[in-house]
Amino acid sequence: MTALYYLIRMDGRQDGPCDAAQVRAWLADGIVSRYSRARRAHETTWQALREMAEFDADTQPPPVGGDAVLADEEEALPLEAAADDAPLHFLDVRDCVREAWQILMADFAVIAGATLLVTMLVIATSVIPRIGWLIGIVVNNVAMGGLYLLLLARMRGARPSLADIWRRIAPQITTLVAANILQTLAIIGGLIAFIVPGIYLAVGFTFVLPLMVDHGMGAREALRTSRAHVHPHWWRVFGLVLAGAVTVAVVAVITFGIGLAVALPLYFTTLLVAYERLFPEE
Repeated sequence: MTALYYLIRMDGRQDGPCDAAQVRAWLADGIVSRYSRARRAHETTWQALREMAEFDADTQPPPVGGDAVLADEEEALPLEAAADDAPLHFLDVRDCVREAWQILMADFAVIAGATLLVTMLVIATSVIPRIGWLIGIVVNNVAMGGLYLLLLARMRGARPSLADIWRRIAPQITTLVAANILQTLAIIGGLIAFIVPGIYLAVGFTFVLPLMVDHGMGAREALRTSRAHVHPHWWRVFGLVLAGAVTVAVVAVITFGIGLAVALPLYFTTLLVAYERLFPEE
């Protein structure tokens, strides 16, 4: 008997029942994504397509360069080495936003709640007189690293506890602080020099923190790898970051801050969708 499925398409509409061949065709055409919610016709539980065993091969993140890049020993090349082959069409900003919206709506309570807590912590440290900036160098980086780790885990179908996240973050605290200092100095130096280099580096370093908490990279390695992968897609990442920042600011003003409960988690989730496409899982 042919298995049938119901799905939530990228445009938000529910469709089905349809067979596996139709689902694969929609995946190929971008009508649904690996994060789209789906259920088998004989079941009532909805889950992401990537969590269904029969679609595992169809929902793998695309490798950099279109095909897997292997070394002579048949081992994957480092992320930085693979970046040179990444095609410019690899990062579709609008598609990242659509996919991020689906992820957020499917897991709103956790993603929005975690984002709100981290945002409040960052604001709290910033208003501490005299030493707030110093405390923020440590606390804010750890908090944001934990948020990125949580969001990546939830996007990939894992459900880590706070203790799990802390065990991953704690050994990296010194490295996270060092990376923040190096990143800030490099950007400031670029801004002082000719402004443009500073802007270039600020965008190029967008994924430093996710790389560190996700891959356990050191500070310099994360800085180099983020810049190398962003470089072929610099304008797209710049557009994503700029549009996200403007949207958050506008939403904050017109909704008196209430809309930030959606705008901020959507922004961070969109960044991580882009991250997963630029740095696909091995």
